[in-house]
Amino acid sequence: MKHRDLKFDIEKGMVDGEKVVFKGESEQGLDFYPGDVILTLNQRPHPKFKREGNNLRMSMTIELKDAILGTLSN
Repeated sequence: MKHRDLKFDIEKGMVDGEKVVFKGESEQGLDFYPGDVILTLNQRPHPKFKREGNNLRMSMTIELKDAILGTLSN
């Protein structure tokens, strides 16, 4: 069995459950032709960010002076 790397980019706007198909990239045998390799994207929850359509949102509390000056204090 020969090992190969399959590379792909996760495009902007791809959603949970979307499939990436590599045509004819599965293993080939003497009595069968290679099939497709299908990857299904599985989106996991993130502790800070929430997906709303194609946007990522997060909430945080900041001081008024930081909002006005554009700085954040730690």
